[in-house]
Amino acid sequence: MEYRRMCPGLASKYVPKIISTALNQTIQHVSAASSSCSNIRKRRRGLGQLERQALADCIDLFDSTVSELAGAVHDLSIVHPEQRYRDLQTLLSGAMTNQYMCLDGFAFSKEKDVIRELFEGSVVNISHLVSNSLVMLRQGKVPVVDRPTRQEAPPSHHFSTPVNLTVAKDGTGDFNTVEEAITASPNNSSTRFVIYVNAGAYFENIEIVRKKTNLILLGDGIGQTLVKAARNVVDSSATFRSATFGESSGFPN
Repeated sequence: MEYRRMCPGLASKYVPKIISTALNQTIQHVSAASSSCSNIRKRRRGLGQLERQALADCIDLFDSTVSELAGAVHDLSIVHPEQRYRDLQTLLSGAMTNQYMCLDGFAFSKEKDVIRELFEGSVVNISHLVSNSLVMLRQGKVPVVDRPTRQEAPPSHHFSTPVNLTVAKDGTGDFNTVEEAITASPNNSSTRFVIYVNAGAYFENIEIVRKKTNLILLGDGIGQTLVKAARNVVDSSATFRSATFGESSGFPN
């Protein structure tokens, strides 16, 4: 206590380490919850398609959570973590959202109470653990550093980065669908990879796997390049899988 009174900045100096320790422990809880879902999916008999898909979604969401929490631990380890404050907020908020989205996948399941009961406590606990870290972050322990306001990006036709692949419905591009172009893009790219999508309506549900890094999609503007889809809960697609554009781990369901 005396050290804290004499050096008020000393406590805040070690808060990033405290948060990192808490997040590393949380990652262990997430991994355990993921294993639990995998075991339920493999060993429980009589699971319906909706329940199997919801469990697969939870496993994918847990994988995203581990990635986000690990990213936060990395940002907290840099010399001036306050420079990553907003990124840290985003990572932790996303990790919390994943837990609720996992449980939401069972909303229309006839067995939701039976299945959720097997791991819901773990999911709620993970959410609380991440929330505690977020509270520590927000309460001035890792101070906010306002970044300069970014200028709006120029229209796509003035974009200076060279286009690597083009998509066109009429067959004049490298691919006819956005999904094909994304699949053809390199994995773990350290430089920008630009896909230009010509005007048109593309009816696709696009899941971009996490290894597709530095990927940029450009279109011809609002009302010109459209990507549409129609997955919904009524048709047995959970909220996580109904997005027109979404991220996935790339693991098979």
